[in-house]
Amino acid sequence: MPSQRKEKPHPDEVHLQVTVPRRVKHALDVKAAETGRTKRTIVLDALRKAGFDVTDEEVAGRRRGRE
Repeated sequence: MPSQRKEKPHPDEVHLQVTVPRRVKHALDVKAAETGRTKRTIVLDALRKAGFDVTDEEVAGRRRGRE
């Protein structure tokens, strides 16, 4: 059975928890599975497209270079 170990966030990162409609969560799960991207990268990219200052490095995240 694969490990469900969660990585510690980078010191400059914090957890964000939001409540969204079930259908939005499902759509995010499906998009992540179809594209091979993490939900984190999809959300950060969407925030950037909405005008938030998010760098390419922040979107790429901690897993960059491991895949």
